[in-house]
Amino acid sequence: MTTAGCSRRLVLLCIGDSNTAAYPFRESLWRRLRSFRGGVKLLGNLGMQGTTGGRIGRRFIGDWRHEGHSGYRLTRSTTATVDPATGTFTAASSGGIANHGAVVFSSTGTLPGGLLADRVYFFTAVSGTAFRLSATQGGPAITSYSDGGTGTMTVGLGLVEMWPGLHPAYDEPPDIVFLKAGTNDIIGGATAAATLSAMGTLIDQVSATYPSAEIVVCSIAPFLPGSATGGSWASLAAVRDAYVAGLPDLAATKGSQVSYYDTAAGLSAGNMSSDGVHPLWAGYVSDADAYGTVVECLGCASNSKTAPRAITTRAATASVVLAANTAVVTIPYAHALSPGRDANGNQVDQSFAVGFWHNPTALPADSAVRALVKYGTAHPTGYMIAHRATGGNGGGILVYLGTSGSGVISGATAASYSGEALKLNQWARVWVFFDRAKLQCGLFINGRLVLWAPIPAAWTITEQSPTYIGRISPFNAALGLTDGFALAKGNHLTVDNALDYCEADYYDGILPPGVTAAYSLADGTGTVAAPTSYGLPNGTLTGATWSAAGAVPKTGIDEVLP
Repeated sequence: MTTAGCSRRLVLLCIGDSNTAAYPFRESLWRRLRSFRGGVKLLGNLGMQGTTGGRIGRRFIGDWRHEGHSGYRLTRSTTATVDPATGTFTAASSGGIANHGAVVFSSTGTLPGGLLADRVYFFTAVSGTAFRLSATQGGPAITSYSDGGTGTMTVGLGLVEMWPGLHPAYDEPPDIVFLKAGTNDIIGGATAAATLSAMGTLIDQVSATYPSAEIVVCSIAPFLPGSATGGSWASLAAVRDAYVAGLPDLAATKGSQVSYYDTAAGLSAGNMSSDGVHPLWAGYVSDADAYGTVVECLGCASNSKTAPRAITTRAATASVVLAANTAVVTIPYAHALSPGRDANGNQVDQSFAVGFWHNPTALPADSAVRALVKYGTAHPTGYMIAHRATGGNGGGILVYLGTSGSGVISGATAASYSGEALKLNQWARVWVFFDRAKLQCGLFINGRLVLWAPIPAAWTITEQSPTYIGRISPFNAALGLTDGFALAKGNHLTVDNALDYCEADYYDGILPPGVTAAYSLADGTGTVAAPTSYGLPNGTLTGATWSAAGAVPKTGIDEVLP
């Protein structure tokens, strides 16, 4: 195995289907690799589609490009003719033809005048077997050609058929190429042997084009029991398993440039969606982490930071100790502490964010919910951030929000639950962003976005309640050390500027815009937790104690980064 060119910017090409296109995967991969000193560049003809949860700011992904073609197989093609006067094509089959999908053309003779080989076009105005083309995804249709061409025109709809048109768009060669495809071939009826053969052809094409690149063949997601249209795809699990079992041997026959990695090893029922073939956000994070591990194993560790990155650090101070189930810090109501009020106490439905430090000394029992921070006397009239175990993942974070049951982000659905978010006896900086404009909730652990989930309904928080850190009936306290609570609010708060809050500390008396309340929780003696920001009420410790001053330094470490 050769070493990728990691002394400079790392250039990655990720080829695949919807599981490569999905925004949660691409965002997680970008964050996984952001510590590389030379930076990371992604290649691809595609950019904005596959953004599950809507577009999220470029602060999170610095490069949108990818080669994840949703619904595409390794190999697929049909033939077509064109009316050059109208620019309308008629295909022999409609399979694989959909608006915004990519396509490459070839011909036994000549292509229609103006249509180029070795170039990617995009479908538009699709109606059955009829379609037009656009030069850019979502761009205007090409409405005429100078002639209809000669010979038989082939419409390339698979990755193999499209490769001659994909790579000419890349402005530099990749260091590493990831190949993860085959799911749609199997769903379409291909055997394991046929799918392995198609992957072998794609490997040959890529290695011939980029003989110095590392090529990594990846496993595909498991076919679990689900609710796919037309019946569960789990019936095809044996074909998928046979295909994946054959990938290591396939890679071994292709020489030292090609390797295999089981990137799907971390996928299971707990982090897979109901269709059985697409991961949930946590599954995409697992997949991206596996890609990152591969990059490090290919000799790029010398280009990365040599130690885990300290996202944010506070000087060692005392902290609140929540050692008993009933332990709580209660902060009386103030307008500045209410997500639903402005400075004058007027009702405002707005975005807001809650931040705090936590160091768990015990993980919740399975299915237990232990409160970290809560606003409102009875869930779900305000918000609650809790420590929860589900399916054995003891470190998870659960978020509730809403004025009725329909407004709750429930941890019962894995799409809104992040497993293994907090580590036992380790400090973590937690921020939860409630973005009203997008109706979505973002969970950040040590500056890393680990969950971005839709909120079922718009919220209106009218209650004028205390803020509780720890126990709030009927939920026991999350056991451990807690520190540094802050609340920010206002519709300027979006995921686009979240890192400005996640990677800062707010307890030196200087608060950034929108932070209306801050408590250091570092007093060290007595039962009073004094505010850092001016004009707020004191909090009161009940059943909670203080750790020794300076006993525990607080450094949030993003363990996922090298």
